Amino acid sequence: MSVIKNKLLLIFIHGFKGHDTNFEETRSNLDIESIVYPTYNTKGDFKVVVNEFCEWLEIIVKEREDEIKFDYRNDSGQVLVCLFGHSMGGILGADAILKYRINSSVIQNPPKIIGLIGFDTPYYGLHEEISSIAIKKATNITQSIKSSGLLTGFNALATITVGCVAGVAGIAGIAILNRQKIYEWVESHLKYVGILWNFEELEKRMEDIISLSDITFHCFYTQLLPNEEDSSSSFFTSSSTRTFISLPPPKMKKYFSTIECNLKDEIDAHIDMFKVETEHYPKFRQETFQKVNEILDHWETMRLSQLEY
Repeated sequence: MSVIKNKLLLIFIHGFKGHDTNFEETRSNLDIESIVYPTYNTKGDFKVVVNEFCEWLEIIVKEREDEIKFDYRNDSGQVLVCLFGHSMGGILGADAILKYRINSSVIQNPPKIIGLIGFDTPYYGLHEEISSIAIKKATNITQSIKSSGLLTGFNALATITVGCVAGVAGIAGIAILNRQKIYEWVESHLKYVGILWNFEELEKRMEDIISLSDITFHCFYTQLLPNEEDSSSSFFTSSSTRTFISLPPPKMKKYFSTIECNLKDEIDAHIDMFKVETEHYPKFRQETFQKVNEILDHWETMRLSQLEY
């Protein structure tokens, strides 16, 4: 009798160092494998970035499907996929899922994605005060470029776009060669991060994702509690909730969980949320583990319900 063995691929997008030992213990009928998506360009048309990821994922899934057929001598085993996306990686994961649904009649045997977990992903954009930091950076960058005499006719555009790109894309410094290079640099990176200011599209993406009954979605986001004794460490000018992302509307809050961080500021919390030496990490790790189990339980429930019909 053939052994039916499924494989779960944990795909980490955007700067992860994943491993699968935490998930092996409770799923004897499931092989677990973690794969980190190779570094990708955070510039250019975001749709192109999504297409490149999908092409890579399809190759990975096909390879694992062939391994199951060879190792267990049957075609019954499935390759399941759970996407983990940090920051913009979470939006990339969402758009990959939606691409397969929209083109379901065209794409043969798309990857079986059963879950998406975002980590500090700005699904509803950046917190307004984090965005304001980008504008402040713009002023400094623009003044620097102005002093070089390269900004004639470019001031207004540079003030907004260069700052936003520098703040959001995390680029700490620019080697400005000529005016054309400025245009190319700004245009390329703004295409990528510009989706964070398309609020109608952001809302529609989330509505579309949660409408998929066979996909379990959740997002963990960092939060620093107001600290009056050391308010200078925060980018925020008020006692508002200190988060990197813009918080979801009330009806979507059940899909989001807070990770309280005792770190210097919101940017540090965003970047360092996976550091094992931080106070929040053990609880955060356990909650992520539980969420993966929920994803698998939901998939199993859906599978059994389909067998009944």
